[in-house]
Amino acid sequence: MNESKFGLKFWLGLVLFNATGLTNSLLANELDLLGCGNPFNGLQVLALYAGQFALSLAFPEGWTLLNFRIITRVAPFVVNDVVGNIAYWTALLYIGSGLTTVIYTAIVVFSALFQYLLFGKRLSYIRLLGIAGIMAFIALASTDQVQSNGNSGDVILGVLLAVAAAAQFGLNFVIFNWLMEEEGSRYALGDARIISVPLPVAEDSHNSVVDDAKSEEEKASSPMLSPLREDSSAQSGQQRLQEPQVQAILSLGVVPSLIYVLGYTVPYRQKLIYDEIDDKHYNGLGDGSLW
Repeated sequence: MNESKFGLKFWLGLVLFNATGLTNSLLANELDLLGCGNPFNGLQVLALYAGQFALSLAFPEGWTLLNFRIITRVAPFVVNDVVGNIAYWTALLYIGSGLTTVIYTAIVVFSALFQYLLFGKRLSYIRLLGIAGIMAFIALASTDQVQSNGNSGDVILGVLLAVAAAAQFGLNFVIFNWLMEEEGSRYALGDARIISVPLPVAEDSHNSVVDDAKSEEEKASSPMLSPLREDSSAQSGQQRLQEPQVQAILSLGVVPSLIYVLGYTVPYRQKLIYDEIDDKHYNGLGDGSLW
């Protein structure tokens, strides 16, 4: 990786990622203790996208490139992100934050698999060993939880939802990273009609593992990306999507989330929010429930 990628933006993003991950879990726990943790009220998902949307406004350049054509082409990925969030928060309801967090580590596994399946990126033996270890750990933790709850259907459903969420987010990480590359930007901007990448062909055993230091020249000649590279030279001056545009695209999830809350949660707020708050009798952080 180029050293320039470890500049101020990288470290700022790393700090924000970890900080928001912690506060997100703590606030979700508080909402649940308060009585607003029912995932069917949509408040958690709406809060997530509202925060992303508010942050995207701090980078107005992210909205300058967007138009209706781009939005329609990336809409399936935004929908996938929203559905993944719904699956994640519903899993929390059925299996709790502990096991959900453990299963969510599978996101690195799915990211690697989608990189391989969609773009032909090879997996080294060390990475394959790591993937096997992660999946084995998740399987053991999930099996123990299911057995300790008498093979409860709710627990099994929660495990499946958490796995589905990890897979959906893993796919989106790969896709949105691709959108910031030349081929992905061309697709989003309308210069490539489809995402069509053939599966990798079999190689000799001594060539089955490709080192991460593979040269850019080799990548450029790789058949994995050839359907999208046929006129890359003609498009070399094409503007690419950058992080602010991707942030703006992801924040569009606030639209279906807001529609859901206004159309369902607000009319049924008594059942989805107020009744549960009354049942919880929760007095906030001061009662020591979290700390």
